Amino acid sequence: MFFYVRDLKAHAVWSATPRPVRTAPRRFQAYFSEGCAEFIRTDRDLTTRSRWIVSPTDDVEIRSISLANGGKTARELDVTSYMEVVMAPADADLSHPAFSNLFVQTEFVQSLNAILCSRRPRTSSEPTLWMFHALAGGGEGKPGK
Repeated sequence: MFFYVRDLKAHAVWSATPRPVRTAPRRFQAYFSEGCAEFIRTDRDLTTRSRWIVSPTDDVEIRSISLANGGKTARELDVTSYMEVVMAPADADLSHPAFSNLFVQTEFVQSLNAILCSRRPRTSSEPTLWMFHALAGGGEGKPGK
């Protein structure tokens, strides 16, 4: 999963982490602790903070991004998230990625502002797997434009 940031007026694009876009930031820091990774980068006067949190007790991962404009002028930004939903063991996906993707279904649930994903079981004994991807905004920005 990746977050991309695009400054519409400056015509600049970067990712919240060093990859996939390899744009060199003015400043970059990474912090790692048990169950959490945090990446902070500054591009021009904009600081992007990404946090990845993994629960030690539940099968859940939360990724968040926050942006802080340290400049004196307003910024117009697009923030895009991208992920490839697999929901299968890594070795199964690596050996047959196209086949593995045949079992993933997605739907947009407007009332939750979320994409709901499920993996259809291949056998009657296999459980149905679920995940969701949601946008939640806060602060002074206008998310979800």
